Amino acid sequence: MTGLPASTPRKPEETRRLAELEDVVARGLETFIAVGDALREIRDRRLYRLTHPTFEKYCRDRWGMDRRHANRHIEAADVAGVLGSVDPIRDPDGEGLGGPRNVAQAREIASLVREDEREAIEVWRELKSEHGERLTATMIRRLVRPRLERLRREEEAARQRAYAPAPVPLRDGDVRVERADFRDLDMEPGSADLILTDPPYGTEYLPLWGDLADFTSQALRPGGVLACYAGQRLLPEYLDQLRRRLDYRWTVATEHLRGSAHIFDRRVQNRWKPVLIFSRGIPSHAWLTDFLRCGDRKSKKFHPWGQAEGEAAKLIETLTEPGDLVVDPFSGGGTVPAVAARLGRRVVACEVDAEAHATTISRVRDAVPLLRETP
Repeated sequence: MTGLPASTPRKPEETRRLAELEDVVARGLETFIAVGDALREIRDRRLYRLTHPTFEKYCRDRWGMDRRHANRHIEAADVAGVLGSVDPIRDPDGEGLGGPRNVAQAREIASLVREDEREAIEVWRELKSEHGERLTATMIRRLVRPRLERLRREEEAARQRAYAPAPVPLRDGDVRVERADFRDLDMEPGSADLILTDPPYGTEYLPLWGDLADFTSQALRPGGVLACYAGQRLLPEYLDQLRRRLDYRWTVATEHLRGSAHIFDRRVQNRWKPVLIFSRGIPSHAWLTDFLRCGDRKSKKFHPWGQAEGEAAKLIETLTEPGDLVVDPFSGGGTVPAVAARLGRRVVACEVDAEAHATTISRVRDAVPLLRETP
């Protein structure tokens, strides 16, 4: 008795695919990469439900390993995919560096890959150049640990810079955080210098993006900027909605420092998120870099869709001046209003969810003592 849920349908394609993947695992313990890729697909597509109620029980019954062990194989395959990829600039012949040879090697550098893939590739290049085929897991550990410590010191320094003392003292009323739908927000037309926000993604939210375009076109001053996070799956549709009322300027890429996400139905290993830059007329901001690597491990601490404080600080500092008005119509966990207030920008933010609204207020109060809360 496997404990298979009675409601789980056995689709022929899923049954066939599960058998193929299990064959890879059964043979594989000849190649850890194939095993990890197979286990990841079984887990992420939830194919284990064809025979077992949970991935943990499936791994124990079918392969004699616990979930943690299985996840190590999966992570090792991810690490090998990152380190074994070809760099067309450094490796013009397309031979690549060659990834880790086993799970132990992959495990020693996995934490650095999660932290900063580019740094991990450079470390791997150094190790392979110096040791070649003699490379061991112990050698990897000796080089990775100091690099990790340095990266974490740099990350903490960036966080401290984002929360440095405000260059312009804020006055009472300069910061507003409302529990409201942005479409009902009371704002003076043409008063916002920057709208920095992260709307929800998905087909069901497309009309909301049209409403955001309408709101932004009214709220921004001439030359004001919208910087808007977006998902790639419906990127053309988001662009179409915003282009109805605003001028497209550019797309900024923010790197996923936590690693990559596998989009199985598109066969894509995703490592970045777009920030769409639109304006009302011609903007006059400072030079904008279109590749940001200022994420941190704590970006989801306050909200499951939260973005990094370092990214918000970089965009706010580039696109506004102290004393300018920054607006976030979807404040979520409060990253944008908290960072903007700490940087001496006036703030208007709103959020419909009561818990997220309370989190935003708490973060802004931690950043600056002045906050006018509208019920």
